[in-house]
Amino acid sequence: MYRYMIEHPHWLPKNGQDELRPHFRSGDTFGRIYRIVPKGKLLREVPRLAGRKPAELVDVLSSENGTLRDMAHRLLIEADAKAVAPQLRAMLAGSPRPRARLHALAALDGLGWLDPPTLGQALDDNHPYVRRLAFRLTEKFPGEAKRFAPHFDFALGQVQPGPEAKAVLQQFFSAGFLPDNKIGESISAKAGAVADSDSPFLQAAYLTAADAHYGSMLSAAEPGGKIYEQLMLVGIKRHRSVLAGKLDDTLGTANARARMQLASLWMKSLGQAGIRLAKLDEAGLPGQTKALREILTEAERLILDTETDQPLRLDAIEVLGHGSELHGNTAAVFQKLLAPSETSAVRHGTIRAVGNMTAAGAAKLLLAALPGLVANERASALDVLLSRGTWQEALLQGMESGQVSINGFSLVHRDRLLKSANKAVAKRARGVFANEAEGDRAGSLAKFAPALKLGGDAEKGWLVYDMHCAVCHAPDKQLGPDLRSITDRSPEGLLASIIDPSRQVDQKYLAYTALFNDGRAIVGIIDSRSGESLKMNVPGVGAQTVNRSELKSLTSLNQSLMPAGLEQQLTHQSMADLIRFLQDYK
Repeated sequence: MYRYMIEHPHWLPKNGQDELRPHFRSGDTFGRIYRIVPKGKLLREVPRLAGRKPAELVDVLSSENGTLRDMAHRLLIEADAKAVAPQLRAMLAGSPRPRARLHALAALDGLGWLDPPTLGQALDDNHPYVRRLAFRLTEKFPGEAKRFAPHFDFALGQVQPGPEAKAVLQQFFSAGFLPDNKIGESISAKAGAVADSDSPFLQAAYLTAADAHYGSMLSAAEPGGKIYEQLMLVGIKRHRSVLAGKLDDTLGTANARARMQLASLWMKSLGQAGIRLAKLDEAGLPGQTKALREILTEAERLILDTETDQPLRLDAIEVLGHGSELHGNTAAVFQKLLAPSETSAVRHGTIRAVGNMTAAGAAKLLLAALPGLVANERASALDVLLSRGTWQEALLQGMESGQVSINGFSLVHRDRLLKSANKAVAKRARGVFANEAEGDRAGSLAKFAPALKLGGDAEKGWLVYDMHCAVCHAPDKQLGPDLRSITDRSPEGLLASIIDPSRQVDQKYLAYTALFNDGRAIVGIIDSRSGESLKMNVPGVGAQTVNRSELKSLTSLNQSLMPAGLEQQLTHQSMADLIRFLQDYK
């Protein structure tokens, strides 16, 4: 038995969808298992292993047949055949077959007869898969770390896709179980190479060793770099006293810009861990609150000094945003920086910094500044105001009172309010946008039906696409499907997809609301996920990595990320032009 359909229904033409709809899920609990035999050949005989003596089963571990090897291995373990340990050691030392050596090593472990000298021998094996297993098994002998230390060379030059890479990655994974100074020095010496690597697997493997070698790894990492940031989070959880001491040393000797950048990273990491800046002494980080207050005072001085270089000034602005809880003058300083006399870079930097503020009044600061912001600054300010539930409420209050004009609200910003995780906010937003409501999709389809009878101009349609669609659907944006892959290019199908984008959505492009522990919220699609984090693509922001430990909730909206209502910005003719462009777009 096997599944009826392989093709995803989304990629079938409409007539195919209608015909096969009853079978979309038929056989979804089945797979495909075939045993194929060449014409004129007989099935190969499979020997029976049940009843064979343990010594004979050891010989089967050299078989080319993986199923036989696995079965022989299982039978040895089930029989607790400790008597074959010498035979297994001989196979590990002398078999020319790497798979046989691998089974011998694993069987010795399974029988409880693996000892450190034998394991040390396996660490010198010439096959990376045997060494990989041997490195993993060193985790069972933490007291023998000094014996194993010479084998942990972390040969990063070999980290290319393939068996050698896996053996090196296992060294990193296992190093965290072996508290030896030599291993700590060896792994710390690779900090720069790991930071320069574009392999997330290598970086994750490196960080797993931090518990056993935290001090040396933190000292070796570049302050402010990606590895340093991750080590800082590890330190907040499990090595606070070591982390605090290293930070005191680094902040005390760094230049002004490095000090600002490191202080920002430090406060950001504390926020992610849910630790208030005013409570650092109680959190086991003595002296850090006082040190941060001094840095925040320095940051204000640098910001207000007209002679300060702009890059350093922008770093100081970021510091003040993260540290608003400790610095009561932050709002007053930011109000000055949002004045029209400041450069666009300073105003943008200030808007982003307001998004990091925890002090009351942050939303009011941006609401008051909105009338004086130009288009791209206003869009950034709205992104910030929409990032927290309480700020969404403040924004709506401003819209309801007339303080904030709804003119110029993009479809994306409007949609984020209408799809807010806070149902009360979403309800109020529907009232605010009542005159521009999404309305009945069927009604909108009927209203734009005349566009199907108009002749479209593909060149003019490209202009419509570039203005309204490319921001999400361009091949390099990854926020929506690549429109070149559309199968149903009929005018009726395209019109329905434009006006009612949530009518049929591939699971890959469903919108999710991520609500953070600190009250922030983002809406986007999930690009990838791992055990510790998610990668989300967010309109107006791009790719954003979300640590699962920061999440309060993750909720599917069961809708497309594409907002309904695009037709409100189009005429019948521009809709016809867009449809014509999409029909030809390949």
